[in-house]
Amino acid sequence: MMCYELRMNYLKGLEADTRRPYLEPIAQPGDAGWDVAPASVGDVEGFFGHLQQVLEEIDFHRRDKPRQLMARLRRLFQRAKLDQMEVNILRGVLSAVQKTAGASGVEQSTSDTGPHAPEQDQGKSHV
Repeated sequence: MMCYELRMNYLKGLEADTRRPYLEPIAQPGDAGWDVAPASVGDVEGFFGHLQQVLEEIDFHRRDKPRQLMARLRRLFQRAKLDQMEVNILRGVLSAVQKTAGASGVEQSTSDTGPHAPEQDQGKSHV
């Protein structure tokens, strides 16, 4: 019902030739007026590597029992067309998860996932 009302409101606006900015398409990285450049392929791939590492560390994703989790997460994040700042934010979240997991005793791997991989600080207390 709500979708119907939104659609009818949108169509009314088209008939009246009035612009409704809240119904305009959302801008994407690279569009005029976007404040940050789109993320590079290397940065997005580094994010995916970091994401997989963290998901394995917290036992959410297991390589010995493969699922389509990573393929689906890739598809989800690629639809978002991330900019550089968004990739940095997501990698910061993943680093915080790693620190918290390390403080709670979850085993961390030592594999490097790319140029922005967080340092592994095992044995330190994160209080």
